[in-house]
Amino acid sequence: MDLNLNSGEVYFTKDVETQDILSKWDNCLTLNIFHKMSNYENRLKFLVLKGKNSALLSFKTFVQYGASARESVVLKNALRSIRKFTESFAGDMHGSNNAWV
Repeated sequence: MDLNLNSGEVYFTKDVETQDILSKWDNCLTLNIFHKMSNYENRLKFLVLKGKNSALLSFKTFVQYGASARESVVLKNALRSIRKFTESFAGDMHGSNNAWV
């Protein structure tokens, strides 16, 4: 399986052993994660261009002052979507400490 983060394209192997993973990917893809990430990216670009003094333009400034309130909301929503996406691979395991047993 190969994921191109720049284009949002996913390439799957034809290996029989990956069928379980593929079915989880199908469920994940229905969440429109790539569409959501693109929307978050566009929103951040808009906020950065609108507020010429955005801390997102400089790592040093970001570390010192953090993102603006609006940028923080977008970043937190993106993080929440990524977390949800990655947790979906674990199935029920993320809900219980002993689920893996």
